[in-house]
Amino acid sequence: MNILIATQNQDKFWIVKGLMSNCGLSDCSFKNLNDVNIKSQSEEYGDLMSRALMKAQYACDAVGKGERIDIYVGVDDGMKYKNGKTDANSKEIVEKILCQNFLSVGEMLINVRAFAFLDRDGKIMDKFEIELPFKFVGNKNNVRPQTARYPLRRVLSTLEGEKPLAEMSEEESMDYYLLFARKRIEDFVSNHIYPAE
Repeated sequence: MNILIATQNQDKFWIVKGLMSNCGLSDCSFKNLNDVNIKSQSEEYGDLMSRALMKAQYACDAVGKGERIDIYVGVDDGMKYKNGKTDANSKEIVEKILCQNFLSVGEMLINVRAFAFLDRDGKIMDKFEIELPFKFVGNKNNVRPQTARYPLRRVLSTLEGEKPLAEMSEEESMDYYLLFARKRIEDFVSNHIYPAE
């Protein structure tokens, strides 16, 4: 089975691929937009779920019949902080966190990640959000926003940890993501990919 994760961001691709591989889809082939020569992404507007759906639909339309893709995955991130409301402007928040002392060391930030799954014909299979809590450990290395990467991995830790996610092993950081995402992704797999007879 071929799964296209509709992103050019290599960090996000690694995380989503790892989540899905660990939740029952380890035998699948995962691709991102670069792998299928899609050099742009859809225009983003609306709430997180609308944006995740747009990304998946854009990838489905762009790939067309030229490549065998069984599932298209759109993913969009927002943040919850201070006031507890989800802010879909993640690029602006990243800029504030890295460059404007937006968070204090030790302050919690919740990454709200919307997932949208389309089948090969572009029909919605499932959609949901998960919340991943992190702690800000400071930006002592003066990390700046980066294209096609996820720089917050270098300034956020697990709730119990002291070192940034980027300094953890891949297995350790994936185990942390799975604490909050496993059940919902496994439900998607069992309901839509490998339903019980």
